[in-house]
Amino acid sequence: KRVLGGGTATLSQYSGKVVVLFLLGYGCPFCQGDAPSVQQNIHAWYQAQRPGEVQVLGADLWNGTAAQMNQFKSNTGVQFPLVLKG
Repeated sequence: KRVLGGGTATLSQYSGKVVVLFLLGYGCPFCQGDAPSVQQNIHAWYQAQRPGEVQVLGADLWNGTAAQMNQFKSNTGVQFPLVLKG
């Protein structure tokens, strides 16, 4: 699948890692509210404590455009990859 900002993501590229899928809708208020916690409590924590062992991916289930997903990223401050049309 296409990743926001360019490139693609497949689960096989994360072989040997724990993959955390954050299923979201770009305009979902609950998703926007939860995203900063996923960033801080999962992505950032594992990057600091277990570098390279855990990969967080956000997958948009609402089939938003790149512009809509950029707005989600800007609003929430997430730093993990966001998959378009998850």
